[in-house]
Amino acid sequence: MNPTDPLQQALKALHPNHLPDPVTWWPPAPGWWLAAFILLTGVGITAFLLYRHYARNRYRRAALQESRHIAATREHSEDNHALVSSLNQLLKRVALSAWPRETVAALHGNEWLAFLDKTSRSNDFTTGPGQVFGDERFAPGESTLNQTEIEQLQRLVERWIRKHHV
Repeated sequence: MNPTDPLQQALKALHPNHLPDPVTWWPPAPGWWLAAFILLTGVGITAFLLYRHYARNRYRRAALQESRHIAATREHSEDNHALVSSLNQLLKRVALSAWPRETVAALHGNEWLAFLDKTSRSNDFTTGPGQVFGDERFAPGESTLNQTEIEQLQRLVERWIRKHHV
């Protein structure tokens, strides 16, 4: 071996490769901080909006529960006039909790039915089973509603409570 051999000198000068330190998971890169911030902000906003929607519709849940109570008491009574009156009072209270008093309180008869139709985007109150909530309910005599009409009326009231547009 020749000590002046350049290949031998180069082999002596070469050392084994040194690998870099492994990449740690903490602290994350700035992009991950930004992604976490955006994700947490989105979750917070979504939770807030869901809670606000839930809180704003509390009156609907209470009204539906009372509607079910009215339906349960109807089974023990044959007084259709009291049933229609109770359901109309429930509709009026729900409307008063959703709209200003000046808009709803004075409505009665055909104006009331038109309001219910407008807010439900249907015509079930002016031309359908909801007509009984008009001025006819004050007419003398016994209301003649059969079981099917009473059930339709009950479903109509519950549908309006669930679906009315404020």
